[in-house]
Parts: sequence; C-alpha cells; structure tokens
Amino acid sequence: MSETMTMTEARLREILDCYGAAAERWPEGERAAALALLAERPDLEAERAAAGALDALLALAERPRATAPLLGRLVEAAPRAPRRWLTELWPFGPVWQPASGLALALLLGFASGPLLPQADATQTAQEDGYDEIAGLFAAPLYPEDSL
Repeated sequence: MSETMTMTEARLREILDCYGAAAERWPEGERAAALALLAERPDLEAERAAAGALDALLALAERPRATAPLLGRLVEAAPRAPRRWLTELWPFGPVWQPASGLALALLLGFASGPLLPQADATQTAQEDGYDEIAGLFAAPLYPEDSL
C-alpha cells in the first residue's frame, strides 16, 4: 500500500499481529496511514496496547537453540552452487592468481631469451679440435724426447 491509500481497520490489526506495537517495525509504505488511523480511532489503541504486551512477553522468552541434527539437515538442504571444472582443478581460491603468475613467468622467459648471450656451437667445436691438436704436438711422443 502507498501512503496515499487509506488504512482499513482489518489491515491495522494485521500489521499489529505481524509486526507488533512498535511503529518503527511496521512497513514504511503503510506506517503513516496506520498512525493516522490510530489517531482518528482511539478505540484501536487498546489493540495496540495488547500487541505491546505480547511484544514485552516475547522479549522475555528464551530463544530456542538449533540442535545438531537440525543444523545438519539445514546444511544438507541448502542450495549449492554448481561446481565448475576450473574450481575442481584449483580449489585454493581465485583461479586468476596462479594463472597470472604462470603467464608472467612465461612472458619473462620469452622476453629474456633473446637477451641472453648465445654460444655458437660450431665455433666451440672448432676451438676444442684446435686444443686437442695443439696438445698432441706439445706432448712428447717418446720419453727420450722429454730430456
């Protein structure tokens, strides 16, 4: 209901039964109309007082605690979000964190590859061959030659 609509006696009783006597708990759209009806009809104040007495009695009552079997049934009955294959693969939190770390490592690897000095394989093989030949000529062939 909007504020411009008139409040009926039946609706006011329903509001008192559902929300109690405290006007701040009443629906905002109906609050002004309900208070206006109470101002016009002082005989309805007795019903508001009865609702206030019930509110006070309910405030004194101990709130029931849920038992373990009830909590278990509630947890089982709770709707579950559909599991995705990516969540199954990485159950430790947001997937973007390890994915961005992997992407950054790959990017750095590819970017730094051309910057590293490259060894020429043919040049290294030739240098090794020259060293072996020089070693053959430098070493004495016969023990007598070393004197």
